[in-house]
Amino acid sequence: MTLSPTEIHVIKETLELNKLVYEDIKLELTDHIASAIEAEMENRKVDFNTALHTVFEQWKPMLQPASNFFWLGNFIEGPKIVVNQWVAYSQRQMAWICGFAVIWAVVATVFFNYRHEVVVLNNADVVAKYLFAATVGATILGLAIVWLVNVKTIYSRLFKRRSVLAFFQPLMISAGVMKLYFYDGTTGLTLLTNFLFSWFFFYTLINLRLVAEHLRVIKKYQLI
Repeated sequence: MTLSPTEIHVIKETLELNKLVYEDIKLELTDHIASAIEAEMENRKVDFNTALHTVFEQWKPMLQPASNFFWLGNFIEGPKIVVNQWVAYSQRQMAWICGFAVIWAVVATVFFNYRHEVVVLNNADVVAKYLFAATVGATILGLAIVWLVNVKTIYSRLFKRRSVLAFFQPLMISAGVMKLYFYDGTTGLTLLTNFLFSWFFFYTLINLRLVAEHLRVIKKYQLI
């Protein structure tokens, strides 16, 4: 039994009433729920409204409001199924960010322990500021793309939330408000400062991948 366009619309409206406003996951859930409703109507010989109520009761736990302060911070919440995806994506990203940061910190520490002349450190500072300035520009471009496309996805919401840190921290570094120390005289401090520098850089860089994912799902589901 195939549902009518009107019945599909009812499913989408019900998801929106449960605060599921992100087009990508809303389309995925609409497909899953429609299939479950069709099976319910076919197997139990019930009408659409009865099947709708039964299926949404089964999905109710995943549609409850949720948040995760540790991974998402304040002021970002949504249905549990969305928050779970945000958290899983954030965990994967953080693993990559920390991995790249550790590798760079070790390499940079070894290098600057041998080459810490003033001219070398000054050149490194200039290059770092240009790199952070580039990430600031890329973040602004990403925000502009998300705004112009004007389609809500789980990736666009997470990108906008993270862009606060991904914008202002690199901006202060590129403007010279925050001083970068590539060499502090001791291996431990040098390793730490290089790790912090590279962590912020890779955080901002990898955060831009959210824009690519946003555009990918828009193309996949033909949302524009």
